[in-house]
Amino acid sequence: MKPYLIPADYVRDNPFAETHMYKIEQTVRSVSPDTHVALMTGLADQHAATGRKWEKFLPALSGAFMPILRPHFGPYREDKPRDFVACYRTLAQFIAHVKEKYTGEVSYCPEVENTRFTTWSKSAAATSFQLALSAFMGCEDVTLSLYDLEGGALFDEPRYEKMLKEQKPLLDKLIGLGLSDCGEIGVTIPISCDCAKNYALNRGEEYEHIAGSWRYIENYFLTMGVPCRYCAVSEIKKSDFVLLDGYSANFLSIDELKRLLHGNVFLDGKATEILCEKGLGAYLGVESVEQQQSMANAERIENFYRKDGTYIRIPSRISAKSWYKIRPFETAEILSRFLTPHGEESPAFLRFDNENGGKVAIYPAYFDWGDGFFTHYRVALFKKVIKELCPNVPQIDCGGYCLSAVKSRNDGGRYLFIANLSGDKVEKITIDGQQISETLETYQTVVFEQNNGELNKIGKTIK
Repeated sequence: MKPYLIPADYVRDNPFAETHMYKIEQTVRSVSPDTHVALMTGLADQHAATGRKWEKFLPALSGAFMPILRPHFGPYREDKPRDFVACYRTLAQFIAHVKEKYTGEVSYCPEVENTRFTTWSKSAAATSFQLALSAFMGCEDVTLSLYDLEGGALFDEPRYEKMLKEQKPLLDKLIGLGLSDCGEIGVTIPISCDCAKNYALNRGEEYEHIAGSWRYIENYFLTMGVPCRYCAVSEIKKSDFVLLDGYSANFLSIDELKRLLHGNVFLDGKATEILCEKGLGAYLGVESVEQQQSMANAERIENFYRKDGTYIRIPSRISAKSWYKIRPFETAEILSRFLTPHGEESPAFLRFDNENGGKVAIYPAYFDWGDGFFTHYRVALFKKVIKELCPNVPQIDCGGYCLSAVKSRNDGGRYLFIANLSGDKVEKITIDGQQISETLETYQTVVFEQNNGELNKIGKTIK
């Protein structure tokens, strides 16, 4: 069955939404001229799937005032600390989506919502992490839903009151740095407000596939502490290190894919399959790719050895249909091999330099990389490849789950945001090989300024 392209009229320039927003804005203004109309938004890919035209929608929403948006900002309820990488992912992607089409100023007020309100839903520590990240992302305002107002009272939650007072000085300091005017440094995830026009639906795929439900790859990189950034496809440079999963590979055109493959690219198994179907296997160093019906229960890393000289075999437990058997070119470098329960081996992590000057890395898993993915050796292997293909991105390590984000100034200086998203207390941080003594409890965050390699601490959240 051939892929089904979304009809052009599905995402045509339909003024329905803009017209209704204009009527709402005019109605409010007729009663209260000084009232600003704001909008609570969903995920960026969901708006892209419905053909949202930000360049027309926002002026209709705000009239003569600056647009005010309340973007989704990660978990409403607290489960695992590492789930909070979604805070960065959803906010950074949303801001990049809006900026792709709308060039004016926007007031972003991230949604810090602790459903059903109070510390039984989300701890003060997790909430302070969100506040610090919001400020680091350059958001001067934030919206808070913290208290139970359906029978409770503000004085029932003294911990929130104490937390807000304690965090305010750091938040003010971050806002004073002008971070909204800074650039972002990290491995690059391509986005497009027009992705729905180009996305090819396959058998069994529905709206959720167009709307980014299968966008996942950055979760693995962010959880390893690798800084990421979102960028419109047209703005990606050859020097950028681009992550392609099956979702993004499906909405990019052949010409866009070829341009990216002249640079440095990481692909998952599904993206590899899609590009091979498009006739781009020679760019990847791949002869063939085949989805597997058995489990990949382990992975053996090549050229990494323990101190006693033995090779390294680590768990994977990637389920059936979530990985691919790849037949690479002879000139491709095999960095690791998957092992099945039946003793079969298959190339796993690959590196290939193509004839166009592009440097390609492939990890042939898709969506579920296995419950054994996060191990010291595998993370070290990934970061080694990232360092080779993207030397400009800082290598940040807390010895476990962490989130990092990096902002760049015009003068070459940088700001580094580092948060501990593990259950253990961190006592040292490594940045580009430099060890720093710094204690971080779970959710605690520290921000550094970096000038010519020298680090100075700006502050950290109070535990």
